[in-house]
Amino acid sequence: MAMGSEELEQIRSATGLADEASCISQTARSREVLEAADAKALEAQGLSCYESGALEGARAALEQSFARYLHEGDRHGAARVAARLVGVYEVSGAEAACRGWEQRGLRVLDNVGPCVERGYLALSRTGCEIHDPAELGRRAELALLTAHEFGDHQLELRARAELGLALVGQGRVNAGFALLDEVMVAIAAGEMQAVDMRGRTICSMLSACERTGDIARAEYWCSRLEREPQREHPVVLTHCRVTRGAVDGLRGDWEGAEACLAGTIHGDAGTRYHRALAAAKLAEIRIKQGRFTEAADLLAGFEDRFEATPTRALLCFEQGQYQRAAALLRSAIRDLGDDRLRLAPLLSLAIEVDLLRNELAAAEVGLERLRELEACCESDELHVYARLGAGRIARQTGDLAAAVDELESALKLLRAYERPLLAAEVRLELARALRSLPDVAAARVEAEAALVAFRRLGVVSQAKRAEQLLAARDGSEGDAFVRDSELPEGLTRREREVAGLVAQGLTNREIAARLVLSVRTVEGHIDRVLGKLDLHSRTQLAVWHGPTFSVEPRTIR
Repeated sequence: MAMGSEELEQIRSATGLADEASCISQTARSREVLEAADAKALEAQGLSCYESGALEGARAALEQSFARYLHEGDRHGAARVAARLVGVYEVSGAEAACRGWEQRGLRVLDNVGPCVERGYLALSRTGCEIHDPAELGRRAELALLTAHEFGDHQLELRARAELGLALVGQGRVNAGFALLDEVMVAIAAGEMQAVDMRGRTICSMLSACERTGDIARAEYWCSRLEREPQREHPVVLTHCRVTRGAVDGLRGDWEGAEACLAGTIHGDAGTRYHRALAAAKLAEIRIKQGRFTEAADLLAGFEDRFEATPTRALLCFEQGQYQRAAALLRSAIRDLGDDRLRLAPLLSLAIEVDLLRNELAAAEVGLERLRELEACCESDELHVYARLGAGRIARQTGDLAAAVDELESALKLLRAYERPLLAAEVRLELARALRSLPDVAAARVEAEAALVAFRRLGVVSQAKRAEQLLAARDGSEGDAFVRDSELPEGLTRREREVAGLVAQGLTNREIAARLVLSVRTVEGHIDRVLGKLDLHSRTQLAVWHGPTFSVEPRTIR
């Protein structure tokens, strides 16, 4: 078979051979070695290639090993190799091949009866790649029963770790980390020798830390891995970098996060899951920095990846594309299944988007779901998101005392966590509620604290919102906010015209007819007005204007 230029280039790079004849000769010798080896030797060679990151060599050796085992009638060996091939193709991001090899492994065991290979096939996928924690839990429990039945200690450890990740995803954080910590202690004591098993187990721990925002635990295990990087699987090291980047992002250390994430996106190590996750996390930072074009470029090509969907929704939200943001959030929430911890921030954002779309009923449905999660989960972070959502809805509906109570409760829960960005978001929402009470002195305290945090973190859009809240002062004390109706907020003449007609109760179509504009143009003007005024609905806009609203700018006293 003729060799392609890409294959020749890979061989030249790997062997240092300069000419095509040498490359072909080297490949021929490699193929001869593979053809002469028995099934067990091929399996060992494939595993060695896999551990060193030579995925193409691993694939070739393991597929030949699988065929040899079947030819020899060793179905146990064939099933074991099929499980390893799932891991190889998972790193390459070939989802169809992963499913195919998992099913192939189960098929060769059809008439075999109970065997330990069924446990390995159940955990052939990395836990962080399985989005539904209920499914991951079922796989882990099957593997755990199999490990006990056949006395396989390493499989038992791996199964306990995946079960721990599943429990964390379902909101049973304490029980999940109890299992994960137990397994990590065993790994530290040298009880798990297989490098690929170690790697996938460590991935489960780091994924759990990432989902819960457990910065201290993640930093401990990341630093532990960094002491002996040569012993770890390349996929693990990739996941460590992504997780460290995510943790740094939670802390507001954008520079540290970027250093960890940038190399993963276009790197060879790690799965497509890791590259999509790294791109999404870095794009999220760019969105917070107001660098929307760069964020969109990072997300391009990952439209089919679940990991990127929430960040794409966030980008649409910041750009005022609320309908599209809502659609993306619905997709992400659906795909998460019962992964309760990752659902919480998405439901919180969905509530904010629904309020901006003036869809109060949808926002209340989102809050009801958040409260259901809150009732069955151990996570304080989830409780914070539930209170933030409740506070936003209460402020929207005019129940300001309830809004303040919910938001202050959220801040109390955050005191034990190093989450400056989330805390600043809660403070800004609290400032809005306090100003409407009105308790202008308390509102200014919260708004100033939020602004300092946003500026320090470099969060452009939120800092601008805090600045707008603090922009104008009362003529007497200098420490009170100007009344909303006295604040022009930089509206253009056309925006003031559109806003005035909204206040009169005209529909978008009626406004378009009166001003000789398209309906789409009117919608754009209204979105910009609401954004500049930091309002969430047409009703709020009408109240802001009052009965004496004029299309001409007001004079600030």
